[in-house]
Parts: sequence; C-alpha cells; structure tokens
Amino acid sequence: MNEKEMLKKMKEDFRKLKTEEEREKFVKESGNRLDKMTDEEMERLTDAVEADLKEMKVRVDEILVREKMEAILPMISVSYLAKHYFGKSSSWLYQRINGNKVHGKPAKFTAQELEKLRFALKEISQNIAGIVL
Repeated sequence: MNEKEMLKKMKEDFRKLKTEEEREKFVKESGNRLDKMTDEEMERLTDAVEADLKEMKVRVDEILVREKMEAILPMISVSYLAKHYFGKSSSWLYQRINGNKVHGKPAKFTAQELEKLRFALKEISQNIAGIVL
C-alpha cells in the first residue's frame, strides 16, 4: 500500500470511530505505524497529506463562495451579473456557484473568475450605495 492509499484508509477508518476511546486507540496505533516508517516513506506521506490539505482548501473555498452568495442571490440579477461581467449565461454562473456537475466534473470558478466576481460584487455594491433618493 502506497502512502496516498494509506492516508485514504486512515481517514476512512478514523471517520468510522464513534467514541473518544476508539479515537485514542487509533492515534496510538497510527503513531506506532508512523514510528516504523523510513524517512523516505515519511516524506511521501507528508507530500500526500499536503496534497490532501490543498484539495480540502479548494473544496472549502467553493463552499464558502456558495454560502456567501446564497444570501444575496435573491437581491441581484444573476443574469445581468453573468452576461455583463462574464459574457456567459445565468446557468453558467449558477453551475459554478452551486458546484453542479458539467461533463462529469463539478463546475467551479477559476482564480481569475473569482477575482472578477469579487470585482463585480464590489462594483454593484458601490453603485447601490451611491444611490440617493
């Protein structure tokens, strides 16, 4: 079993644990396994953990975009936002906000698209704030 598979199995096993005692036992056994690893194996495991953390950060960022947008979506024209700032349809924008699967993969914003979305929302908020009745 390579280090990526080992990490995946450890995560799956940990999720199944129900009590604090089971978790403590798991941590102790895992520590013993880690102590027996060579430096090379430990380095590969560290690389696998770092890659896994990066993937989790991407997923968290996607969830945060959805949660932040959820509150304002009823207040703004998604169609206008999509067409004016991205040159795309409202469906395109909703797919990315919601992480819908497109061609078998979850749709998500690129870093450049996220920056454009930030700019668009800031510009819209400034336009609204500038209205005096």
